[in-house]
Amino acid sequence: NNGYFSELTAGIYEAEVEDMNQCKATIEVEVTEMPELVLGISVIFDVPCHGGMNGGVFTEATGGNGDYQYSNDGVNYFPTGNFIGLSASNYTIFVQDAEGCMSEINFDISEPPMIETNLVSQTNPDCFEANSGNLVVTATGGTGGFQFTLGNETNSTGIFDNLTAGTYDIEIKDENNCVEIIQATLTEPKEIQGEIVALNDAGCFGSTEGSIEVLGSGGTGNFQYTLGNETNSNGLFENLGEG
Repeated sequence: NNGYFSELTAGIYEAEVEDMNQCKATIEVEVTEMPELVLGISVIFDVPCHGGMNGGVFTEATGGNGDYQYSNDGVNYFPTGNFIGLSASNYTIFVQDAEGCMSEINFDISEPPMIETNLVSQTNPDCFEANSGNLVVTATGGTGGFQFTLGNETNSTGIFDNLTAGTYDIEIKDENNCVEIIQATLTEPKEIQGEIVALNDAGCFGSTEGSIEVLGSGGTGNFQYTLGNETNSNGLFENLGEG
């Protein structure tokens, strides 16, 4: 034997040397090894908003033979174990030391559910240019409670009153500042117009044979017409004197 021994594990060995005359000597040899290469996670940053790409992880290696190189795909290695710009998924980080020894660790980056918006109800203004409209909005998913904003008003109920006709964008924001927008349109009746379609004078002095017929348009539904103390649905007022 040439005195070379391989594939030895760490430990203390006694090597014996013997010459041609069978004279012997013993030498004690200790074979050491580097400490185990271990990869640990310092912190995981979950994705704050559904579908985001801003998750991350900070990893750190110990043991081994130093000069650590890190990879999140097993192909491309970097001198830092910090990886950012990650979406929600399962990941494996690899580390390699100066001796080519390897270690790895698995972990998950999570994300909250998508914010789902719902237009519960909408009430259109009841008159032309009135501010009697109303919108009610709810939301689910996301993180924590929600803040609802329409124009300059922000609340936690999603109820907005005193609205005129128009198209509104309601911003919904959760506790992670994730935002969704829901749009709603309120309509209003046409302006009420009144037209005199027939006018008959009273005729003789002191007579009450005059009449007026009025026709309404616009607004909502059927009309009620009032002249003095009389109200009807046809707009015809008879037996009128001069006035």
